[in-house]
Amino acid sequence: MKKKIMMILCIVALVLPVSGCYLEASEVTLENETVGTIGRDGTIEIEEKEMMNLETHHKIKFGQTSLSFKPVYAVEKERAENWLFTQTSSIDLSLHIDDVQEGMEVMVTQVYGDISLLSKYAKYNGIRQDSINIAYGSLPTGGVSIRESDGYSMPFQIEGVDKSETFFHLFMGYGSSQAKRITEYDLAGVVQGAVLNVVWTILIREEASGNLYIKTINDRVGIPYDRGTELQENEETSINTEHLDTDTE
Repeated sequence: MKKKIMMILCIVALVLPVSGCYLEASEVTLENETVGTIGRDGTIEIEEKEMMNLETHHKIKFGQTSLSFKPVYAVEKERAENWLFTQTSSIDLSLHIDDVQEGMEVMVTQVYGDISLLSKYAKYNGIRQDSINIAYGSLPTGGVSIRESDGYSMPFQIEGVDKSETFFHLFMGYGSSQAKRITEYDLAGVVQGAVLNVVWTILIREEASGNLYIKTINDRVGIPYDRGTELQENEETSINTEHLDTDTE
């Protein structure tokens, strides 16, 4: 009898950590997160990652003039199909123009972007993951010129949410006694996607008159997120694959 009791206690001790301390896979390796490894690789031929693009069209009018702009947002295919909040990601932001009339200079003077949670719950909706704000107003020209053959482009490097103390407090609640990193499993039950919000500030100069005009372009781009089922299956698998020896002979 005593032997059976001891065996039951051992089984309980083994089962509790498995069911309560599921470790979520990060899905990152040296191979998929870096271009090469020092000490292992010598020369690396960089291959462009497969990207998924979204292009929007905007027409800006002022006076008798009309300008056509094409912002393009490019996300790595794997991230574009199912966003990953807890790992570093990159979105390429670029702006192109169809035609610049003679006697006119068009410049990007500021780029603001942020990415945030999309949730059906007001408590979580709009919590910002990361943001970027690049201003060129201090340049002698007041901005960076763009034309038909030469657009503007820059990468938006986005940090994982668990690197932001502000995100932690907003998501977990101020005053929370939790002392753990936020995981995709925490987010999966309340988040339906990510929203990329970008504001382009355009400076237009008429060379003949010297007049300056400021115009803005704003895009809100959705990125799908559906990791709930996948993470639940992984957790169930990790529990079911534990084999306990209950032989009492």
